[in-house]
Amino acid sequence: MILAFIAISLASICAGQTFFRNLEFELGPSVIFYAKENGAKVEPTWNLFTEVRYNLNESPLDVGVHFGLGAFSRDWNTKSWSTKNYHFKNLILASNYNFRKGKNTSPYVGLGVGISRQKIDVDDLLNSYVEKDYSLCFMPRVGVEFFRTIRISSSYKFMKSDYSNFECSLGFTIGGWKNNSKK
Repeated sequence: MILAFIAISLASICAGQTFFRNLEFELGPSVIFYAKENGAKVEPTWNLFTEVRYNLNESPLDVGVHFGLGAFSRDWNTKSWSTKNYHFKNLILASNYNFRKGKNTSPYVGLGVGISRQKIDVDDLLNSYVEKDYSLCFMPRVGVEFFRTIRISSSYKFMKSDYSNFECSLGFTIGGWKNNSKK
């Protein structure tokens, strides 16, 4: 599916279709840092994300959909000792304001609102079970795009207290080159 999107985008760019020339596809890894909670140890984890954005003509704004996928583990230091393995999927509508759109270095700030789905595998001394949960997600972010292809960003996802996290990401962008600058 990703390869089909890339092929259609590149073909449309070559054919000169404005709508598709304004589309960008970003894919990359991110490192997520979760807050310690109730004495639980948490290690930073690697996750994956993808984002599809549409660059608005004659505007420094872009709008898109951000999808994140990942997992992390918490070891609870309690008398009953338990481990919780969290698996999540985020679907967030996002928008960015690009300060130097189309330049080789373009800082941006953005906001996103969406939903996160969590699956939690709980393992303690007595038993193991699975919990499922949903959470609304609010995501402010800041970043820099280099040469219209590499994006480095930081964001904080505000969700239910167990799930909120700080994220640093490195994205690689395809598309959006022709109409990426302000007119």
